[in-house]
Amino acid sequence: MTTTYEIRLSSDSGTLLATIDRFTGLQYALLANDVSACVVKLTGDIDKTMFAVDRRLEIWRQAEGGPLLQEGVWFIRKIKDSTDNNGVRLIEVTGYSPNYLLSSRIVAYNAGSAQAEIVTTALDNMMKTVVLQNLSTGATDTARTISTTYLGIQQSVAAAPVASKAFARRNVLTVLQDLADASRGAGTELYFDMVPIDTVKFEFRTYVNLPGIDHTFPNGNPPVFVGLEFGNLSEPSVELDYSGEYTFVYGAGQGEEDDRVLGNAEDTARSGRSIFARREGFADAREQTTSTGVSSKAYELLAERRPRLRFSGRILSVPGSLYGVHWRHGDRVSAVYYGQQYDALVRSVEVSVTEDGEENISTRLETDDAN
Repeated sequence: MTTTYEIRLSSDSGTLLATIDRFTGLQYALLANDVSACVVKLTGDIDKTMFAVDRRLEIWRQAEGGPLLQEGVWFIRKIKDSTDNNGVRLIEVTGYSPNYLLSSRIVAYNAGSAQAEIVTTALDNMMKTVVLQNLSTGATDTARTISTTYLGIQQSVAAAPVASKAFARRNVLTVLQDLADASRGAGTELYFDMVPIDTVKFEFRTYVNLPGIDHTFPNGNPPVFVGLEFGNLSEPSVELDYSGEYTFVYGAGQGEEDDRVLGNAEDTARSGRSIFARREGFADAREQTTSTGVSSKAYELLAERRPRLRFSGRILSVPGSLYGVHWRHGDRVSAVYYGQQYDALVRSVEVSVTEDGEENISTRLETDDAN
């Protein structure tokens, strides 16, 4: 299969500076809810002054039989100039994906402030509020603001579970990852990304349950099956994990000792499953002033600590199941393992390309469903 790559170098503001059509090596990754890296290796005769911090690397890929698609954008943060033992000079340029911008800020507000403690809000909306107040027009210190020419925020839709969270002085990327984990614990997958919407601007977006295309059977568009019998799945694993389970949660709100507001939550189906099934936890709900609010926090923790059913494996790019043609990063496919179907997300993609165009694709397929 023939795959064509094109690397475009742009200024920090998105102005095209050059197109790079030859390289000695290319490696990049696409990750859900995290920062990915891109490394371009070039011969020493290239003008390395083209590469400067925060300039953009765009990777475009066209698989045989598919369209030319943008794989992603990475901001340059490392430029390495070296010479090996044979006297061969090599230029290596490393960039990081736009989620790197999220790691460039902290929640720079005091504990207890409206910006550092958000209550009774859908977690996807909470993510957007955190980004708005620390990178965009909602920042109280305008020096922290990235112009709306370069950064937009998707409209809020309140599609994720509701929660109350506090995160003063913490890194924004870490906060968003924790909010995604909280949503997953409550039974709803939540993803976020900085998406290039044109050559200049990025938009912060959230996705409930699926960041890409649904290829699961029977309603996928179209369905894509992976499995040992199809020759496009390796290292499959299914795990049922009860190790972190809570079946009963005590909660306590404002006040001290006997004066604290109390509330509880129980999953009676699971706590009564066996003579040893009661497993207790505690929800610290000190920001809550009513028993209803405390109970809500207790139920939130109860949902987070349900047992997990995990499927994982590596999806292979082979004829009939090609990366960039039949599926991409962020899509959901139907994995079949010993007759059982698991709808799993293509959570990560790692690509490496040699100077002669030989391509190696490593992907991670994963689901983590509350049981």
